[in-house]
Amino acid sequence: MKNKIITIIIFLIISNCGVLFGQMPEMALMPPQSYTSGAGTIDIKLQLLSNIYDLKAYSVAIQFDSAMIETHPDSIWEGPLLGSTGAPTFFWAGFSPDSGTLYIDGAILGDGVTTGDIGELATIRFNAKNPVVPGECPLNFISIRAKDATNSPLYYDTLNAIVTICEYFLADANGDGTINISDAVFIINYIFVGGTAPNPILVADANCDDTVNISDAVYIINYIFVGGDPPCRVCY
Repeated sequence: MKNKIITIIIFLIISNCGVLFGQMPEMALMPPQSYTSGAGTIDIKLQLLSNIYDLKAYSVAIQFDSAMIETHPDSIWEGPLLGSTGAPTFFWAGFSPDSGTLYIDGAILGDGVTTGDIGELATIRFNAKNPVVPGECPLNFISIRAKDATNSPLYYDTLNAIVTICEYFLADANGDGTINISDAVFIINYIFVGGTAPNPILVADANCDDTVNISDAVYIINYIFVGGDPPCRVCY
């Protein structure tokens, strides 16, 4: 009996050695660095990057500067991870504008159903406030509560994120918040047929030579279609 007890203790230590030595599974906001402009939106994923648990339910609180970016519950969607079990799920999102805190809860319904997989728990869509407040906006976990099927607590390390808000994206010549072929066309129309000028004009200076000309349109086309260099910086 004594040897059996010792064996059980050793097994428990080995099976939990990752937690004991600080190698806990990780819950993250991804990507860790992203950019948006006054005309654009950015999607942040709430993800499990690693997992040693059988997750049943979770509740997270995420804080950010609501003077720089904004979201609302209709712009937050459940990810596929919990639903991949085939069981019905519960999902809820709420936002406190006064504290700039976002709350997301999720659970797998049904007795004993859990997931030990990694993947996406939720997608959060943010947009820059109007008027734009340029700068870096941290997205920080301020609490995580998670449970297994026996209602025992689970513990995760966290990976926070930063969203950089640009007043304009460099090379976004038409100001629609993205960089694509339409920006090259916009520059060509401006140069050759008297089309509308980029506003401000040097936002179209994709190669950073302090002028706007056909080389900027070519630069954008190379970037999009043949893997050329990106614009020389992100924000104008």
